[in-house]
Amino acid sequence: STERIAQITAAYEAERASHPGKVTRADQLPLAYEDITPEWLTAILGMTMRMRASAANPCGGPMRVFDGKQRYDVRLRFAGRLSWNSDVYKGPALKCEAEYIEIAGFDAKSAQQKQDDRDDIEWANFILAELDGGALTPPIKAEVRSKRSGKYTVQATRLKYGRAG
Repeated sequence: STERIAQITAAYEAERASHPGKVTRADQLPLAYEDITPEWLTAILGMTMRMRASAANPCGGPMRVFDGKQRYDVRLRFAGRLSWNSDVYKGPALKCEAEYIEIAGFDAKSAQQKQDDRDDIEWANFILAELDGGALTPPIKAEVRSKRSGKYTVQATRLKYGRAG
């Protein structure tokens, strides 16, 4: 819930303020951070395993990430279903719009700097393959369009799916 995130964020900031330069890793955080994804690999696995997905938002989310220094959310919003056709994957897919929300641990910025950063991102999205009838949804493409820096694309070059062992 929003209230729980606010409590966790406050606890984190209080811990950092009371020990400047000391709280820099996930294993040094208060126990209240148990529901935070410790890093991006776990966040991507959560997306693949459909954590927090619902009928209204099959993209799931938000992904609550702590990267060892900064705490942020990536909120995902379902933007539609599509038929994907690439060398890596052919089949049904989800398009999920993404929004990056800074929570804690970032360098101080003025209100204008924060607004400029938000305005810089024109759009961001993930394409998730729907495997096994949608039971698994690994990301196969991520794109961000920045006014300052242009377009960035990360795309899977290989996708292997099957039972282990």
